[in-house]
Parts: sequence; structure tokens; C-alpha cells
Amino acid sequence: MLAFELGLHKQLELTSVAVLPTSENTEVTAHNPLGKIPVLLTDEGEALYDSRVICAYLQQLVSGSSPVASSAHWQQQTLIAMADGVMEATLSIRYEQAIRPADKQWPAWTEGQLGKIKRALAVLESCNALSQPEVTATQVGIGCALGYLDFRLPDLGWRSQFPALAAFYADFPNAHPCSPHSRPDFANYPPQDNAMTTPIPSALQIMQDLAARRASGSSIGETMGLIATAAEHGRVELQATPDQRHLNPAGAVHGGFAATCLDGAAALALFTTLRWTGRKLLDRGSECEIRTPADSRPGLQELRLAGRTHPLAGDL
Repeated sequence: MLAFELGLHKQLELTSVAVLPTSENTEVTAHNPLGKIPVLLTDEGEALYDSRVICAYLQQLVSGSSPVASSAHWQQQTLIAMADGVMEATLSIRYEQAIRPADKQWPAWTEGQLGKIKRALAVLESCNALSQPEVTATQVGIGCALGYLDFRLPDLGWRSQFPALAAFYADFPNAHPCSPHSRPDFANYPPQDNAMTTPIPSALQIMQDLAARRASGSSIGETMGLIATAAEHGRVELQATPDQRHLNPAGAVHGGFAATCLDGAAALALFTTLRWTGRKLLDRGSECEIRTPADSRPGLQELRLAGRTHPLAGDL
């Protein structure tokens, strides 16, 4: 589109190709190892990608700016785009394996993304940017891509296949003293086996686990002596026994004790219906029941509560 707007379209020869994320089109990957389009082949035989790099190149052709960026400049911009593409493919694998339910995962998708990563690393393995003495955006991009690979795909084993990249990354903190201060300490993140293979538990599963262990699961629950005893979708049962911590000045259980427990039952019943994002909160209401002993003093009968959800029927 930009080429047409700039009047350059007559100088371009368009080639029709088809690309899929699950299979390699060698006609494309011969120029862009990420297997993505568009790719611009210049008169000098250089391949430029992605769209941002191509647009900047076309804009320069008609701007008359001086000095004109060199071929080396556009090569570096393309390498930065390639490093970005490695991180994009890594993130795509992460989403596929950690977010998508196991029965809906597509192995061909993951293999396709791994192919992009390995082809890109093969090109980066021999690029001049690795040996440049000065700090460049290309080096930073490559370093970030390799660090993200270690973070999300620690079992990929890229170092044995790409020794020049391994040597570059091993020396990266020494060559660029700022990197230890700006790069996340991936070693202190949770183990990746859990993050990559263990499904994220639902809110209902969390509450059912607490009920099975008769546990509170929170500091406020411990303070109130509140435990979960049963949980199902839209309903939670709790139990609490007041003690000396919950008395008012008259020696009776403070009225706020029951109210707090009631609030907990309502919130947890609603919690069992939600995803982590909480987006369903807007179309849910809650209703709670409470049964208390006639004499509410510590050491007597425990307090039992039940919370359940229902659809909103009108005004709040």
C-alpha cells in the first residue's frame, strides 16, 4: 500500500506466494527464515523484512534525505526484525503449551514455530553483528531473543547447534555492562516444567482443593478461623468457630465476625464461577445464607455459612 502511495509500485515486481504456519515454503524461507511475508528484494539482492523495515526503506527512496542509509543499515534492521521474530515464535509456543487446553493443542503448530526459530538462529549464527565491538541495537535484539529462548524453552538445546551464538551470549554481560541491570534474572523464575506443562487451575478447582483439605487458603481466613468445607460451581460452604480474638468489649462475639464470614462466603461462591481475569464479575450477583447459634459466645457451636450465585435479574 505504501509503495502505491509513494508512486513506487511500477518499480516493483510482485510475486504471489502462499505461507502457512505449519509448513515451510522454501521459496520464502530462502529469503526470510521466519517464513513470513512481505519480503522485499532490493536491486542489490538484499532481502528486507518485516513490514516496518520495508516501509522505512521505501520512504527513504523518495524522501531525498541525506545521507542515504547504507546497505549495512538495512541489513542490521532486518536482523533486528529477525530477532523479534524469534521471540514472537517462542511466545506463540508458550501460549500453545501453557494456555491452550491439552486436548486442543496442535503439535504441527508448535513444530512450525520451532522451525522458524531454528532457521533464524542459523542465519544469526553467521551474522557480522556478533563480532562488532560497539554496542548495537542488533546485538541487544539478539541477546534478548536468546535470553527469552532460555526462559521459555530451556530444553531446546540451541547452544550445541549454534556455538557462535552460544559464545556471544556467554560474553554478553561482559561486553555490555548494562545488561545485568536491565535483563530479568530468569534463574529466579518458577521452574519451567510446571509453567509449560501444568494446566492453570480454575477458581473452582482451587476452592475444591481447599475444601478437601479443610483449609482457609488465606491470611484473613486464618485470622477468622474460617475454613472451606464444600465447593461446587456457584456455591461454597464455610465453617468458622469464634474465639477470644473475636470478642467485643461486652465479651460477646463481635457482630462484624459473622458479617466478615458472610462476605467471604459470597465472594468465594462468586470466585468459583470466574476465570482468572474476573471478566464474568459483571454478569453475576450473589446470595448468601447464614445460620448462627442463639448464644454467640466463644467456645460454643461453630458458625456455618453458605454462599451461592444467581444471575442478576434487574436493578442492584
